[in-house]
Amino acid sequence: MGSMTTAEDEQGAQPSASQGRTVRRASAEELPSVARLLLRSYEADYAPLSVEYRRRLARPQDRVADDDIWLAFDGTEPVATISTSRAVVDGWAHCSLLAVAPSARRRGLGAAMIGFALERARTLDADGLRLHSAEYMTAAHRLYRSLGFERMPEQDFTVAESRHATLQVWGFGRELGPRPPTGHPRLSGR
Repeated sequence: MGSMTTAEDEQGAQPSASQGRTVRRASAEELPSVARLLLRSYEADYAPLSVEYRRRLARPQDRVADDDIWLAFDGTEPVATISTSRAVVDGWAHCSLLAVAPSARRRGLGAAMIGFALERARTLDADGLRLHSAEYMTAAHRLYRSLGFERMPEQDFTVAESRHATLQVWGFGRELGPRPPTGHPRLSGR
C-alpha cells in the first residue's frame, strides 16, 4: 500500500497523493465520472447486476446529502472512488461503495482508499468504521479482513432487489484504536 500525504483543498477537504495519485472530494460535475467508475468496476466483478443495484451505482448524487464522495486520480484519469459518512452514529463512521477501475487494480489502491476512510473516521472522532458488502463480494471481504475489519452480523440486512430476489448484505467493522503517530507511512494527513 502506498503512503498518502495531504494538503488542503478549497472546500476544506484534504486531498491525498499516493504514488502520483490524488484523492479529493468529487465535485458535482465529477459525479457522472463516479457513476461510470462504479458501474465499470462492479460490472467487471459482479455481473449481472440487478436493475435496482445498477440504479443505485449510477446515482451518486443521491448520497451527497449525507456522504462525501471521493475520487482518486492517476494523472487526470479517475481510478478509484469511496464514499464516507459525515456523521458518527453510536460511535461509528461509515464508508461505502469502494470501487477501483479494473485497469488500476493490484496496486494497493483499494487498501489505500480504505485507509483514507479510516483517517476520515478519525477526523470525526469516531470509535470505529463500519461498512457493508454484499454476501457474494468475497474478494472485497478478504481485503477488509486483511485491514483489520471483522464481521458484524448484527449489522447484516437484506435488500429486496425485485419481487423475486433479495440481496444479503453483511456488516463489517473496525475499531480505530489510538491514532497513528504523525508521519505514519499509511496516511499522514488529518
